[in-house]
Amino acid sequence: LSIFPSLTVHQRSVSPCSSNLLYSNEAFVPLLFLCFNLFDFVGRSLAGMFQIIKINHLLIHSFIRVIYFPLFLFCALTCGFKFPTWSSFESSNVWPILIMCIFALTNGYVSTICMMTGPKLMTDGNGAEIAGVLMIFSLTFGLTVGSGLSFAVTAIAKNGL
Repeated sequence: LSIFPSLTVHQRSVSPCSSNLLYSNEAFVPLLFLCFNLFDFVGRSLAGMFQIIKINHLLIHSFIRVIYFPLFLFCALTCGFKFPTWSSFESSNVWPILIMCIFALTNGYVSTICMMTGPKLMTDGNGAEIAGVLMIFSLTFGLTVGSGLSFAVTAIAKNGL
């Protein structure tokens, strides 16, 4: 929630007056929302079919996703945050769409794998129930912290560091 939707709503099309309706400013943010929801669903579905991440590496894969903060800041934002040396990210509408799709895919996949493997790590039946409750609490706590951090991320995007 620190990135989506807080930074997503500040994305802008680099060709706002183009004849392509998907790249116009009015349709660009809804297109990013559609990409997030679609690829998040695909990631969650893939987690049920393929579990390629080992349990030992889940935490590492979760922390690697921090790379999406600068990637979204490199894209064209309406709030004016600029990285002059990374102007290639601002030259095309493909970058924010591609970054959003990969971000959503990894979001759905990693979060679902975490929720699936947490209770499985417990050996007895009662422990699995407690682990499930703790997983839901952790998810809710993470959503709360993420939504709180969205204000800080938006402030950084508007004003710089």
